[in-house]
Amino acid sequence: MSEPLPRYGAQRVRRSLLHFALGKSLGALIGLAWLFTLVRVMPEADYGAYFTFYAYLELMVLVSAWGSVQLLERFVPELHEQHRDADVARLAAALLRLRGLLLIASVALAQLLQAPLLGLLGVPDHAEAFLLINGVLLAEGLCRTVDSFHDSLLMQRKSQFSVLFRNGIKVLALLLLSWGGHAVGLQDWLLVELALMCLALLWSGWLYRGTRRTLLGAAPATAEALDWRRYWRYGLYIFGCQLVWLLTSMDALKILVNRGFGLEAAALFGFCLALVLVVQRYLPTYLLVGMVRPLFIVARQRADMAGRLRQLSALFFKLNLAPLLPLLLLSLAYEDRLLALASGGKFDAGEGVLSLLLAVLIVQALKNCQALVMAALEDGQGALISSAVAALVFVSAALALRERGVQGLLLALLLAELAALAAQRWRIVRQGVRISAPLAPWLLLALANGLALALVMALARLGGLSATSELGLAVLGCALATLALLARGYFDAEERARLLGLLPAGLAQKLGRLA
Repeated sequence: MSEPLPRYGAQRVRRSLLHFALGKSLGALIGLAWLFTLVRVMPEADYGAYFTFYAYLELMVLVSAWGSVQLLERFVPELHEQHRDADVARLAAALLRLRGLLLIASVALAQLLQAPLLGLLGVPDHAEAFLLINGVLLAEGLCRTVDSFHDSLLMQRKSQFSVLFRNGIKVLALLLLSWGGHAVGLQDWLLVELALMCLALLWSGWLYRGTRRTLLGAAPATAEALDWRRYWRYGLYIFGCQLVWLLTSMDALKILVNRGFGLEAAALFGFCLALVLVVQRYLPTYLLVGMVRPLFIVARQRADMAGRLRQLSALFFKLNLAPLLPLLLLSLAYEDRLLALASGGKFDAGEGVLSLLLAVLIVQALKNCQALVMAALEDGQGALISSAVAALVFVSAALALRERGVQGLLLALLLAELAALAAQRWRIVRQGVRISAPLAPWLLLALANGLALALVMALARLGGLSATSELGLAVLGCALATLALLARGYFDAEERARLLGLLPAGLAQKLGRLA
């Protein structure tokens, strides 16, 4: 009997990548429309409170999971690659039921502890808004779990449709509410958002039902026993890792900024963070990290596991830095102008906050690449250790830098992420996988963009360019420098062939000739 075809081969990855690119291109437009509309139509204090509540939502999405989402992400690709589709359906159904129960219990407990939680968040006068954000939390948590399930199956079409639907209807509703220049208050918006999220949850449920029917239709009549002991051993380590990681998360930082520096500082920090999250969520080269998680996990089952993981990690190290490093250099040179332009003049002095956030994002991107290797190695204990190291460094550095305000907190977070990166690398090397950071291509990328920025600044001094024209030329110069380097010199021959293999044949041939 012939071996079954691999489920995560090049053809399926190529199709998934196409849906991913289309979805994220539209998602980028929706995300920017959402960010720029919200900051203009919501009063500043309400805007700060809204981002504080969303920090709470993001924290609760993690706290309420108890490792269930990580079990989907880790073991669905493994079972699917082994053609155990009935087991995939059983595992997903059990974990989705569990996820729903955990979310309901978490929301109920939060409502019981409403007064102290609102005090901790620094918004004690928003009890009604707290009830509404908990409703949004319940629907959003379930939608994201279904998205993780589809991502693990490389069903990017369904996961992208789900995200685009729920984010798109929110933007449309916000535009309608603010039509004619009307301000949108916090509580009114949360009421509308809750109704829209319930609609989005119905859409996600319909998509999941179709996937489950497909899996059961392709499955054999009998299913093997699921190794729940193994699954939960890994899942609980990861849950412990996430609980510790909460101390160093951006969402915890939002709450610290709000409590320590007031809603105005929280609004500036929240806007800078929202800009950075647009980069994180909507630039395809960064989000490929999430899409390729199944490829890392499937590599564990190959005979040449160490070599495959080393090659994959090196490639995605480079892909993550390609957009992020130029953005950091742009922010260092033109932070205040970028903020003023993006916020419509509401924020015109970033004081280094945006640049520090981008530096943190770069380290987190590298850490996420290594986290994929650790997930493939099923090293939950190592994930917990790296998070504990980061938490210890963050608390120590935050206390030492407490007089530096928001910038001190961000510096402490940057040091914590670097410590976690080093701890991850130590665990990976211990298990026989030697990954290496491609320092030479990164230095070349920094040099090319630095020269482009220096040239624009020199032209601005000589030619009397306006501030807007100078900023536009700087963005264009960095984009051209980066694209030129990506075409020649940044990727080695094997990496270039691997990337071209994911593209349609005609486009791959044209790009290959250019390279």
